[in-house]
Amino acid sequence: MRRAVTIAALAVGAIAVSALMQRSRPTAPGAVIPPFGQMPPIVIEGPSKNLGDVLTPYAEHTFRLTNVSASQVRIQEIGKSCGCLEVTLGRRMLMPGESMELRLGARISPKGKGLQTPFRERISVHLAGIDRPIEMELFGVYVPPLYYHSQHVNIPAPPVLGDAFHRDIDIYFNTDKAVRLVDVEANGAGLRAEVRRLDPPQNDGYARAVIRISGNRMRGDLPQFGSVRMRTTAVDLPEVTFDVVVQQREGALPLPAPAQMLVVTGAPGRERELIEASGADQRVRAEFGSRNGDDGSTFITVICHLAGGESGAVDSEVVVRLRYSGEPVTLRVPVSAFIRAKVNGRKEWF
Repeated sequence: MRRAVTIAALAVGAIAVSALMQRSRPTAPGAVIPPFGQMPPIVIEGPSKNLGDVLTPYAEHTFRLTNVSASQVRIQEIGKSCGCLEVTLGRRMLMPGESMELRLGARISPKGKGLQTPFRERISVHLAGIDRPIEMELFGVYVPPLYYHSQHVNIPAPPVLGDAFHRDIDIYFNTDKAVRLVDVEANGAGLRAEVRRLDPPQNDGYARAVIRISGNRMRGDLPQFGSVRMRTTAVDLPEVTFDVVVQQREGALPLPAPAQMLVVTGAPGRERELIEASGADQRVRAEFGSRNGDDGSTFITVICHLAGGESGAVDSEVVVRLRYSGEPVTLRVPVSAFIRAKVNGRKEWF
């Protein structure tokens, strides 16, 4: 009886050994041989990365993946915890013993101006023939090096040509991260910029700087455009450009005759380009000539007319389209005129 039990045990052991040997044999190309328990055949160096304090709203890290199995492995799908994630992958097939890099980037959405924002995002890498995915994650805290309300500064135009205008903007610098203001510079005809005030840091570690943008209303009818460039000591944000628009906010632009609007787009190379000027309807025609001078000034000629030589009022708009710091901008300037019927073959204006 004891001998029979021993023989049975040896038989069970032989079956187990045979199963092990069967699993260790190479299979057809493209197949995956998962270890016991369906553990993925890819090893990641540091699958969880703590980036600590991040001073830009975009965080990234490069992971290294290695195929430790005896067969090639194919990446079938990558799942993301958020649409803010960007994955850069060189290829989807890994041969035995081969390694590759996977770059994971996350766009961080701050909860508010100047607020520190913790983030934790992950991806799941699914392999062909493997049930359990590989997971990688990024986490840290976004700490703004500086912040401000907006990069677009709108200034109401004074009613009289030559009158002065100004507007103050507040910039906050993270002094805990050794970020400070270096200088400011205005670009565009008639624009000036200066630092009016520097406050000491508050309890949150940020110090406020007040920058004044000023100038005088130029001849011709507005809007006029320019920019203010601010340089800082922030490594990842050394320069910030504020787009400036000076324009009338209320009322219509009176046109006593074919008139001109002066558009100041800034010095050439500042990525400010006048694309098109047109009337909002058939009663208004607008056209512009070539760029004049180093300040990029361009005159737009505006002509109002009524069909059939009729007299009457024109209340419409001029539509100005620009490319402004790489972004399309559309401005609508109200115009008004009163046209008298044709006299001696041409139209007269009141």
